[in-house]
Amino acid sequence: SQLLSIELAGDSRVEYKIFMSQGDAVLFNWRVDGEEVYFDFHAHDDAFGDEFFTRYEDGYGVRRSGGIVAAYTGQHGWYWQNLEPEAETITLEVAGFFDEIVEIDLTSD
Repeated sequence: SQLLSIELAGDSRVEYKIFMSQGDAVLFNWRVDGEEVYFDFHAHDDAFGDEFFTRYEDGYGVRRSGGIVAAYTGQHGWYWQNLEPEAETITLEVAGFFDEIVEIDLTSD
């Protein structure tokens, strides 16, 4: 399993993706140490690029846990947006079968 501590500045956003092959399974748990954040849990199919995605869940909250089995090879992960002026820390734990977990560069958006 992998445990990450993600610093999220006030009024900012961050995205982390796990690279999974079709059929890989993971369990995940994340929590925020402060106010609720906006989150979007989604995936991109490598065969179709960033234009095709599957949204698993989105909303507002301070924690989520669950699991997924990758329906296709690609990037599966989380986008978080801190709507408060104070910095917050997200603790993300991922366990199971995946190739790697990386922070996605959002500066080009």
